[in-house]
Amino acid sequence: MSTSKPMTIVFIDLTTDVTPAAMRPGPFLPALVQAVNEQIQGPYAAEYGQQLVTFAIGDLASRQPADTAAFFRDTIPVDGALAYHTVVNGVPDIELGVDLFASLGDEGDSLSAGAGHEILELLGDPGANLWEDMGNGIMRPREECDTVQNTGYKASNGLWMTNFLLRSAWIPGAAGPWDYLGVMKSQDDYSNGYEIQAATPSTTTQVGGLAAPGAASRLGESIGHVLGRVYAVGALSSMQLARKRGHLSRTYRRGVRL
Repeated sequence: MSTSKPMTIVFIDLTTDVTPAAMRPGPFLPALVQAVNEQIQGPYAAEYGQQLVTFAIGDLASRQPADTAAFFRDTIPVDGALAYHTVVNGVPDIELGVDLFASLGDEGDSLSAGAGHEILELLGDPGANLWEDMGNGIMRPREECDTVQNTGYKASNGLWMTNFLLRSAWIPGAAGPWDYLGVMKSQDDYSNGYEIQAATPSTTTQVGGLAAPGAASRLGESIGHVLGRVYAVGALSSMQLARKRGHLSRTYRRGVRL
């Protein structure tokens, strides 16, 4: 019997008339709940086991203290960021700024993919603080979607959902497939996203599909800071890059400056 505590994730729409009617998430949330629940209790649970999580659509008054909230706002107070997952008073929290998403549920930088991305990574790393040993002196954070975040698929109701890594991705030298959709050609294939890697407590490298570490970056210049040299390279769209720059994002909190 599992001893894990069930999690309730409450979708709370806090957008106002500032957000165009076509992007207001309120009427869209039931479809989003269906698509996300289908994903985590379907392919995600098939890989990582039954997920003790339920979804609700509510408001600030109905949210219970232990509930994880997914807040949909006109914008979020982090320059250029679309969404982030953090922890507030010991409870995971997801913040989504609707203004920078391209659509509610179409292919690409959609709100459905962004919400699903944050929820899957919250399930895999509720505290946003886990690291995995790659077996070669390199550590990688437990980010279940970043490496393949430019790929996805349609849920049964047509919403665009994010791809995610399988358990084999976290086992050094394991045979593939390494992601749900099978797009990765090798265990270190970053052509569909990016990854942070930390070689030592004083050296952090972000690697991706556009260039090797040390090469000129197309997304940002490498800089020196408290964790060492950082390489901002990878197959990220401009919106995805903006998402990683926010000071509350896991990428930023792990020392990467894009």
